[in-house]
Amino acid sequence: MKWLKLPEERVNPITTWILIAFAYTYSVGFRIFLANYKSIEALKTEGQFINTPDGYYFAKGALDALTIGKESVMGSTYGSLISQATAFFAKILPFSFETVVFFMPAFIGSLIVIPLVWIGYSIRQTYFGFLAALLGSTAYSYYIRTQAGYFDTDMLTVVMPTFIAATIIAAVISKKRYLWPFLTFLIVFYQTWYPQAYAIDSTFAFGIIGYTIVFDRKNLFNYQTAFFALLGIVGFPVAVLYPFIFKILLAICLWVIFQYREQLAHKIFWILFGALIVYYVSLSGLGPIRGLLNLYVFRSTDINSTTTASLQFFNVINTVQEAGDIPFSMFATRISGHPLTFYLSCLGLILSLFAYRSLLFLLPMAALGSLALSSGLRFTIYAVPVFAIGLAYLILFLTQKIKPLYLKLATSLILMGIALYVNWVALNPIKFNATMNSNEITALKQLATLTKPTDYIISWWDYGHPLRYYLTAFLPIDGGGHEGSDNFPVAYALTSDSQIASANMLRVSMENHKLRFKEGKDKVPGYLENYMQTHNTQNPDDFLTAIDDASFSPPQKTTDIYLVLPYQMLLITSTIDLFSNLDLLTGKRKHASFFYTTDNWQNEQAQIRFDNGILIEKTKGIVVLGKQQVRLANIYVTGYQNNKLQVKKTAVYPNGKLNLFIMQDYHRVILADNKLSNSTFLKLFVLEEYDPRYFEPVVISPVMKTYKLKI
Repeated sequence: MKWLKLPEERVNPITTWILIAFAYTYSVGFRIFLANYKSIEALKTEGQFINTPDGYYFAKGALDALTIGKESVMGSTYGSLISQATAFFAKILPFSFETVVFFMPAFIGSLIVIPLVWIGYSIRQTYFGFLAALLGSTAYSYYIRTQAGYFDTDMLTVVMPTFIAATIIAAVISKKRYLWPFLTFLIVFYQTWYPQAYAIDSTFAFGIIGYTIVFDRKNLFNYQTAFFALLGIVGFPVAVLYPFIFKILLAICLWVIFQYREQLAHKIFWILFGALIVYYVSLSGLGPIRGLLNLYVFRSTDINSTTTASLQFFNVINTVQEAGDIPFSMFATRISGHPLTFYLSCLGLILSLFAYRSLLFLLPMAALGSLALSSGLRFTIYAVPVFAIGLAYLILFLTQKIKPLYLKLATSLILMGIALYVNWVALNPIKFNATMNSNEITALKQLATLTKPTDYIISWWDYGHPLRYYLTAFLPIDGGGHEGSDNFPVAYALTSDSQIASANMLRVSMENHKLRFKEGKDKVPGYLENYMQTHNTQNPDDFLTAIDDASFSPPQKTTDIYLVLPYQMLLITSTIDLFSNLDLLTGKRKHASFFYTTDNWQNEQAQIRFDNGILIEKTKGIVVLGKQQVRLANIYVTGYQNNKLQVKKTAVYPNGKLNLFIMQDYHRVILADNKLSNSTFLKLFVLEEYDPRYFEPVVISPVMKTYKLKI
């Protein structure tokens, strides 16, 4: 539709780069302005420089890469691209390691302005790309995942597909063959940086084929572009050691043939293209895509089966907030700052696709972003630059008739400024919150003086990466490895109401984990499977009964095990219980549990009121849960005096069902059923009651308490 096209702009490359520099400076400055940190010095001295647990995963890898000859512990990412890049910058820049890590997301994430402006330049609408860059680089969801301190692969996870889409658009429009090896390079780099990129890269490649079949089926150039995209996606056995270099060199060689030996290229292209597609499919080309759909779209609601078909465990994806369903208003706000700006962006995007059909190559990112409605917030980031393009187009479409030119430009900037302000208002309440506070870091540094690389650190998987950063030791579960079967022994040890069972579970499962890591999982059965085989039973509960006995003989100790209990773990106790409170044969919950905690409560004369309407009648010892009244069994009041925990216990009803914990120094209360009240976690952290036969306190502080397993 020609009437939807904007008046063409003839902007020279120098002006284009000036606009890119301005947009980039704005994007970086926006992040630094909103960054909430004390000082550059404090980033190093206090250690609060990362606000996402996964950041410690890659930061630890970077530290390992900087330490020549240091033996890496299990799970190090020292060879990953992000860790290597961080180590490189830390070497050449005159800043501390923590400062480099803190600011890297702001500087690298802001690179998204380049492909956005390039898209505008390709369709001869550079100013349009500039406006899109201003919004796309700072809109809600994209800012959150690339803010200073959010040290993760997300800093390039959206930059790269936007670059790929921009390269495809530029190639389809300009017919420049030198863009082919560049496209291969981008895809190879993207998959090296972020291995999960396989699915969206495949969508780009086959999107080129579909686009050409529908709109320009005889256009050989487009098919050749798709060929170079596929070349970057597939793996080659001969390139096991250096796949990055091999693919790029292969792409350059083929480009030389296509560029300078056209007759030869015409003869062999369709053979090569057909063979490449067959090879892609033969390598289960659709398998990874199907796997991602099963995980995030068709995910199980209850369980996650292990390699042993008879045992079923709780699926961790059901507990991840970023992977859950979200309301539409949140979806719209995350993408465009507000539902209204989202609707306007959506209208502009639809019109722009009719005006410039090459923009259709952006749809894979928009489609991936739309998965957020059913699969969680993590996907909204992909849609941000696409809808920013939609709003930029709408603004220019509405202002195209304004004269003179300076007034038109001023009006469009004002309208975009309003959109930027809307996003700023949405973001303003959000402050940088370090994953680990200074007191936790102090406790971990103290523990680090006691641990060895061969020791096992047991904590919930949320804290795995931060703990590994400060403690050079094994962690069986973390943010990268937390299958239901791996989480079960840790969850059981934390929530069991028997410290005997908790201790035996830790020793049995971790010794088994160590042996399987050394010998290979295919050679050594899991601890549950091994027990069931050797005792000729089909019921895993027989094992759970056996370990809850002081006469049980655990395997010989070959490693020290430390149980690290952060205060923040109290907030997710109900979630941890989900992984252990289930029948392993059916995957169903064994019994109902009750655990509630809050720091928003008021202690009145006759009642204690909580933020969700729950109240306790003091004189009666009754907990009022809506229309239900439940008797209290015990009330525990804890507080520190001279750095020592003091606990006052008051028995209320012998047959009470709930227990009240009042943690005065934290201004936190806990309501829990009898089983969870006696759980190893609450006993060791809240009350510091431990069985000296099995546990020994090592580093005890109000924010984190560590016990060493004695058996």
